[in-house]
Amino acid sequence: MRQKKLSTRSIATNTPPPRSAYNPHHNRRHSLRRPQGRPRLKKAIAKSYSPLFGREINPETEVTITTGANEGMLSAFMGFIEPGDEVVIFEPFFDQYDIRLGYQIEIAHCHNRYISNIEMAGGVIRYVPLQPPKNGGTEVSSAGDWTVDMAAVEKALSSKSKMLVLNTPHNPVGKIFSKAELQAIGDLCVKRNLIILSDEVYDRLPFTPFTRIATLSPAIAARTLTVGSAGKNFYCTGWRVGWLIGPANLIHYVAAAHTRICFSS
Repeated sequence: MRQKKLSTRSIATNTPPPRSAYNPHHNRRHSLRRPQGRPRLKKAIAKSYSPLFGREINPETEVTITTGANEGMLSAFMGFIEPGDEVVIFEPFFDQYDIRLGYQIEIAHCHNRYISNIEMAGGVIRYVPLQPPKNGGTEVSSAGDWTVDMAAVEKALSSKSKMLVLNTPHNPVGKIFSKAELQAIGDLCVKRNLIILSDEVYDRLPFTPFTRIATLSPAIAARTLTVGSAGKNFYCTGWRVGWLIGPANLIHYVAAAHTRICFSS
């Protein structure tokens, strides 16, 4: 029996593929990409951020593309956090960090259970509240009036501490951490051998001076992963294009975890 020749039309919709799929100059765009991301995009990010970091960023080894900043941070947690490892976060915080405010999902027979990126990797969260301005409840105040209590940060650390998550410019407060605050945080992380995950997805929006913690010293840069987002930069959050910038030895493990989460972006 002769086999019927398969049509190029989609079996599901009975519509032809887009014309660009037939164009030999465009075909490379429709196949799986390298897990670390398109080289052209990585080079563009490195070119854009190198002046901001004050050094040349290697697009091949120091940049990895992720499916949005959210998946990038999940890849960082999966790449470094083992069950029982502790992660310090500042309160209030973006909802993906914490089990109390994480996205609601259904797991096995446990209904209405919340899970966060940190918990998914087996991590334990340690909270450090940002200090609101004393008159914040009665007067209009600036987000910059919120402060960091370094004594509270040190108290939250233990022998199990593995990572500190920083979010500046901050969501939801809007605070931009001062250079002095970042220096104190960075020096403490160097002293305690902590990885810094610096969520800087709003880095192009500030109207006041903005310091990147990875630029403060070589020792701090050596343990910092900086998170960026095309969705936030270009007001197109549906794009789901994010990236992490950091030293090659850290980016290596983020990229390895990323390949098991969604392979390529």
